[in-house]
Amino acid sequence: MNFLQIGVGGFGGTWLKTISKSQHRLAALVDVKPESLAKASAEYNVPAERCFSDLAQALAAVQIDAAVVVTPPAFHRAPVEALLERGIPVISEKPMAETMADCRAMVAAHRRTGVEYTVSQNYRWAPAPMTARRLIGEGKLGTIGQMRFDFWLGAAFKGTFRETMDQPLIVDMAIHHCDLIRYVTGLDAVSASASSWNVPWSAFQKDSSACCVYAMSNGARVVYDGSWSAHGNHTNWSGDWLIEGTLGALRHSHGKLWLNETPPQVWAKAPFEWKEIANDTPPLLSQDYVLDDFARAIAERRPTATTCTDNLNSVGMVFAALESLAKDGARVAIQPG
Repeated sequence: MNFLQIGVGGFGGTWLKTISKSQHRLAALVDVKPESLAKASAEYNVPAERCFSDLAQALAAVQIDAAVVVTPPAFHRAPVEALLERGIPVISEKPMAETMADCRAMVAAHRRTGVEYTVSQNYRWAPAPMTARRLIGEGKLGTIGQMRFDFWLGAAFKGTFRETMDQPLIVDMAIHHCDLIRYVTGLDAVSASASSWNVPWSAFQKDSSACCVYAMSNGARVVYDGSWSAHGNHTNWSGDWLIEGTLGALRHSHGKLWLNETPPQVWAKAPFEWKEIANDTPPLLSQDYVLDDFARAIAERRPTATTCTDNLNSVGMVFAALESLAKDGARVAIQPG
């Protein structure tokens, strides 16, 4: 497939590399920054005549089969809608947009045109989450009753949109974790309540720490505790989790899994019997998986695993948390996708 990539600086480099090493072709590039275009053109051998500062110019000049949108989230809607209306399937980076109205508008364009629009949720496609989903699907935990998800990193994004955006943790990072929660447990969230704050040493202008409580479709609760300004302890990017069910529990930390197949006990005195579980070894991971699933879905005329209609359920968790913050932590219902 001939791919157009919109946004080639910053994280755009990840997608340039992903497409260039695949069986697909970088047919054209679009970016508003000439220096970013020049660098990507030279590094990935895309001729200058196929590098543009404007999407309309690119579409008029180059035959495109599909597109990847890697602009900041606030600028996803216009190119995604334009591409879908032209019949061009799209992958965009997460989050889908900075407002639920924009998300629903893009989903409406997808439904109206029947053209695939996928949101890249690459954190799903890693050995530990894929293994955890399999174990839970096999019934190892029984009925899930509760989950704790901790994410702690000390981060700084000087000079980027994350440094000044409202709720950078919830909007830009927690979307990965909300999607992971849904993917691993197989449950959707039905409501959210949230609290957020900023610490004195934060590298962010707005709140970089938050705690959210999600009620899930089976009545379970998920407590999400995250910070981009942590310094006493760090998780990896996929966080630490504890998932507890009627038949056992599952722990994740730094890409490793431990399973405890002991049913719940009251005042248990024996030590918990945690057994480390070897991760599955899928042939494709992260963006490579997203790209492969997208190409196969187009060929097979089916939706991808993270098609925009499904992703509404993940991004809905984010916007429900934001609405809860605006209502002093009140519980907010999540509308299904």
